[in-house]
Amino acid sequence: MIFFTSDTHFGHANIIKYCERPFADRGEMNDKIIANWNAVVGHEDMVFHLGDFAFGSAEYAKDIRSRLNGSIILIKGNHDRKTHALEQVGVEVCGERYIEIGGVNLYLRHKPNFELSTWPHETKWHFHGHTHGHYGRRHHGWMIDVGVDCWGFTPRTLDEILAAPAQA
Repeated sequence: MIFFTSDTHFGHANIIKYCERPFADRGEMNDKIIANWNAVVGHEDMVFHLGDFAFGSAEYAKDIRSRLNGSIILIKGNHDRKTHALEQVGVEVCGERYIEIGGVNLYLRHKPNFELSTWPHETKWHFHGHTHGHYGRRHHGWMIDVGVDCWGFTPRTLDEILAAPAQA
């Protein structure tokens, strides 16, 4: 299966306050997101992570990666500075990506691209992170925030994302 998520911010204590996440500290946050991830993502599954994976050292990022099921393609976010370490442990890293899943065309990018002036574009949906749910799950109809703050801190499938209501 293929999953989508963004903005895990593993190790980032201040994100709890900034986004009003329901965790006492970064350890609790990390453990919950990892447990949720592994509850739905199997070893053979793939996760498109749309940026802002982890804060801290390269070794810290590699340690977090070692605790997560599935393969990961990281669409680099504005806080992803340790991507070389993640590449060393098999994470593919890129800036943005167009993909097709089951006849559905997707544009994947960390930040929402408000500069797409015409729609429908050759791509049906634009999945992004970065906004931490400040626009709700969907805005402009075709842009969807796949970040953990919108989806119960759990990666989601294409079908789950497209079937969900606009607001979290």
